[in-house]
Amino acid sequence: MLILKIKQAATALKDGRLDEAYELARTEEFRTHRDGQELVGQLVRNLVARGQNHLSAERLSQALADCEKAERLGGNLPETAALRTAVTDAIANRQQAERQRAGLVTAARQHIREGWLSLGEQALADASGQSAEALRGEAEARRAKAEQALNRAEQALNRQDWALAIASLREARQAHASNPRTADLMDRATSLVADQTGKAINQGRLDAAEAMLEHLGSLTNP
Repeated sequence: MLILKIKQAATALKDGRLDEAYELARTEEFRTHRDGQELVGQLVRNLVARGQNHLSAERLSQALADCEKAERLGGNLPETAALRTAVTDAIANRQQAERQRAGLVTAARQHIREGWLSLGEQALADASGQSAEALRGEAEARRAKAEQALNRAEQALNRQDWALAIASLREARQAHASNPRTADLMDRATSLVADQTGKAINQGRLDAAEAMLEHLGSLTNP
């Protein structure tokens, strides 16, 4: 029975079926047999070589699995120890990179939610994954929303509708605080409200003047 297992393992190893050969070679009886020992040595070398290929391709879990199989069969050989060190270093580097990317995504989310879209997109420059893509989409949606709101504000200012202009500008600032059009339209809105407030005061409509100033304050101090 043992001789048959050794032959089967030899055939599997020759055909490149390393996992099958490993399962056959795991028993102590196999590994202490003279022919089994020779086969185990070849299998360990092949497992290390395959693990190195996995490592080069950044398939780290597969590389670690091959390393562990080689260690179970051959013990702590120099080649298996070197492979384990390389794999664990690669895993640590990947985890660190993932933490850094997660930090970038968190920072980008905060910038975008506060309306600083360009800063958010810069933070996402090297980020990947569903969260990063979702934030990029949110930034684009906010940019489009801000443009629509600014267009409404401009049209309202042209009609001297200060209330709608201020409401639209508030919406634009919340969506995209750094839009370059906002400052110009805010200056126009401030001038319009100042003019309308002066007229209201001259006409004795103090409540109306106070309401205008409150609206304007809500824009400059959102």
